Amino acid sequence: MNDLVKALIEGIISEDESPKKKIIGMFGGGFKPPTSGHLEVVKRALDENPEMDALIILVGSGTRNSISQEESLAIWNIYKKSLPNKVRVMASPDNKPPIGAIYSYAKKNSDKEIYWFIGAREGNEEDFQDIATRTKSLRKGDYSNIKVKEIVTGGSVSGTKARQALLAKDKETFIQFLPNIPEIDEIWDMLTDVVKERISFKPEFDETEVEFIEDFADDKMQPDVDIDLSGQHFFDRLNDPRNYPDIEPYELEDFFEKLSDEKDEFITFLKKYKNVVVKDTETNINIPFMKAANKAIAKTIMRKRNFKTPDAILPLKEGRYDAEVTMISRMVVNVFKDAFGEKFETTFEDAGELNGDTYELETYFYPTPFNKLGPVPFIINAAGDGDGIAIQINYNPDSFPTAYNELIPEIKDAVRHELEHVSQYRNYNKEVKPGGVNQDDLPLYDYLTLDYEIPAFVQGLYKKAKTKKITFTAAVDEFLDERVEELMPEEAAKVKQIYITYAKKNLPAAQLDEKANENITPNHNQKSSPYGSGYKPLKEELTPHIISLTQFMGSHGLNLKPYPKVKFIDNDVENSQNIFGRTAYYDPNQHIVALYTMGRHPKDILRSYAHELIHHHQNLNNTLDHSQTTNTNGDNALEKIEREAYENGNILFRNWEDQLKNQ
Repeated sequence: MNDLVKALIEGIISEDESPKKKIIGMFGGGFKPPTSGHLEVVKRALDENPEMDALIILVGSGTRNSISQEESLAIWNIYKKSLPNKVRVMASPDNKPPIGAIYSYAKKNSDKEIYWFIGAREGNEEDFQDIATRTKSLRKGDYSNIKVKEIVTGGSVSGTKARQALLAKDKETFIQFLPNIPEIDEIWDMLTDVVKERISFKPEFDETEVEFIEDFADDKMQPDVDIDLSGQHFFDRLNDPRNYPDIEPYELEDFFEKLSDEKDEFITFLKKYKNVVVKDTETNINIPFMKAANKAIAKTIMRKRNFKTPDAILPLKEGRYDAEVTMISRMVVNVFKDAFGEKFETTFEDAGELNGDTYELETYFYPTPFNKLGPVPFIINAAGDGDGIAIQINYNPDSFPTAYNELIPEIKDAVRHELEHVSQYRNYNKEVKPGGVNQDDLPLYDYLTLDYEIPAFVQGLYKKAKTKKITFTAAVDEFLDERVEELMPEEAAKVKQIYITYAKKNLPAAQLDEKANENITPNHNQKSSPYGSGYKPLKEELTPHIISLTQFMGSHGLNLKPYPKVKFIDNDVENSQNIFGRTAYYDPNQHIVALYTMGRHPKDILRSYAHELIHHHQNLNNTLDHSQTTNTNGDNALEKIEREAYENGNILFRNWEDQLKNQ
């Protein structure tokens, strides 16, 4: 521990001539935020160990849901008002984890006896396992001056649940995790000011990303106006930590997508005022523009709800419930990240608000192994009624963090779909109201075309299309691809027509590909269906074999994690009749194994899958050469890659087959 902390500790111990070994108590943690359980540990430590000369509370660095070390220290200092003077609160030095700081101090101060207090909740096995993990270094080094003192507390006070209550703006629940003190309101106000729903799976913007966004904006606004994002102040402010949460690339693309819908008004504002602030009311992103010839130069950017400016403001229009979808989906993602790797179930009362009425959000997150989930990263199921929304996510932890890019659009799709149902049940939507139908007894076509399901599906798909930056038509096609085994081609075509017709009437900003609307040939692509069925399983007879073969090949030296997604192409008649048609292919960019199935023996399909798994292994090991030709006679590198896939794929497939036959 550094000299400063040592001096602070020495300063609270009387300098006497007593030969008695000084006893220093230490209690460390993240404390985001400090709860009543943490305070109970401190009080019990003092009561049960009056011989201590000092008790040091070490607060770790880092941030959880925007609660930082600064807020944790401030709350501990509020609690300290009820504690004796021998208690000191301080930041863990040099950004060390508190555990490391305790070990370091004990090693440098062998003349002192260290009481290391660790709290555990009664009946919580994970807490006791955590104690064993945190103290294992005691068995490896010379820390004879450390005595671990476990303090078991009653109840189930949880910092994670406290943060979740904050995210849900549930004060009544939140204060249950804090001690009963007069400063409760002060703590609540402090934390609600700083807690933000952060999605932090990307690095800060770099110049290449900004150039990409500028090209995107130019494409949307040309030929009428040229968007200029090259200013240094714009770039610096884009990466400014004062933007809570961080501004994401997809948000800027959304910004200019919306601005293009109001391009004429934007140009009118520029001509009239020369300077105009464009405000996205959904994300609270503000960009002041200055007119210069044919250019609209972005002077700066900031995320601020109450942005003050003397310039004219052009607010961007948001779709119905857009802000609500953004808020709830961020809450779901953040809670998912907080609970990642653990089974988690909770209900947020008053999670959101529609037309002045609150609704609840139920979340169910279940880590699910590959042998049960199959070769997909997650499955989403959701439901909505007059009380609120329920979202269940079964997921393979090995697929993350990569799968976040897929998960977020699917969550937004699910939330928007179910909000429509909440609205219908509460009769905000006067046109339709659910009820009186047992959906489980309906054929899929009848379910998809129920009068109250059409607007819900269309609104959800529209949100998904905007998030993924694809046309609404493409989103509908993806949706129908997922259900190709349950819909006749003519039924799929009819659903598509109904959804597009509804979008034309009710969503004029929806981007449609009219040419694609003329024909529909769905392919099964294993994407999620977040309003009931989730990821559509592979063909029933092949699913267990796909899983078994993948596990077998992974156990025989192949690098397969994250596992590839599997796409069945069931209806390509032309390919099936071509003697030189494709049997399968691997997409290295999306980690997809595509299997052509029409007219093929199941064993042959599985053999093709084994071949493509070798290519997935090559891709993950950076040995897959992205050749510009498919002709092995003209590319030695391609021949080598394919030889490995044929030889190793076939022999491992045969080994797997023989193992099963001889069991």
